Amino acid sequence: MRWLLFVIILFLAACSRELPPSEPPAIPPVTAPVTQITPPVSTTPPVVTPPASPITAAVVVETPQPAKHTKVETEPAPAPSSLGTRTMKAGTFDGKHVSGSARLIKKTDGTRVLSLDGLYVEPAANLHIYLVESEPKDGIDLGTLVSKKGSYQYTVPSDLNSALITRAVIYNPDKDLVWGSARLT
Repeated sequence: MRWLLFVIILFLAACSRELPPSEPPAIPPVTAPVTQITPPVSTTPPVVTPPASPITAAVVVETPQPAKHTKVETEPAPAPSSLGTRTMKAGTFDGKHVSGSARLIKKTDGTRVLSLDGLYVEPAANLHIYLVESEPKDGIDLGTLVSKKGSYQYTVPSDLNSALITRAVIYNPDKDLVWGSARLT
């Protein structure tokens, strides 16, 4: 971009220089008699044109302005009632091997499900999803993970007291290893 600007400035500078005077063309001798013509008498003063000044130009380079963003504050929307569900508790998975969120949902028919949304789990063997009050090994095993990524729902037993549930945990019961957990509030 700068080199183009430089070329334009050089071009304008070259155009603004005065050209050297050239010799007037030779006038052939007149062989016929010359009659003197008297110009008409005018009462208006002659118009004087000032001499032309050298060409000056300015190149304006516009710099792009950063886009203006407006932050819109919104409250988290409850689960849509048209689907017949209500989110009881929700949380986001933390841990270096897991991302996504978990929601404990109550449907209008009274059944409850644990919904794993936008889940990504680094591959490992025999991973299960647990609902726990304190320790994973004392929690309720909802089954093995359906897949390592995506969104899934697991049925929650009807006799489980959801008020006592504090976390959803991805856990390997064979190795007693927590792969990731989401605090449900």
